[in-house]
Amino acid sequence: MAQVAHVNRRRTVVACSLLLALFGAVAFAAARGKSATYDEPLHVLAAWEQWHRGDFRLDPENPPLWKYWAALPNGHDAIAQPPSAEQMRAAAGSIAFTTTFVVPPLYHSAAT
Repeated sequence: MAQVAHVNRRRTVVACSLLLALFGAVAFAAARGKSATYDEPLHVLAAWEQWHRGDFRLDPENPPLWKYWAALPNGHDAIAQPPSAEQMRAAAGSIAFTTTFVVPPLYHSAAT
């Protein structure tokens, strides 16, 4: 009886591992074919600014803890051209400016 339980436990672990690996592969493949929605770039830049520069002005409607979690995968050098102080002041003062504000630091920072 104990051997049957051991075999069942092993099968369960193998099945769960395979399902997790399949989920990871499908999720990765799906993420590679998607693009950012309207407000996701702002969330990413606001999280990076908060985590690495201590600036909380962008995206004030979202709590800091969530932005800390969002910033974890992005290192200090993830944004090659951080926004200047003037850009941050303008973005914090106008919601309309934030959409055009986040595109250069996020999408134009790759080396050419």
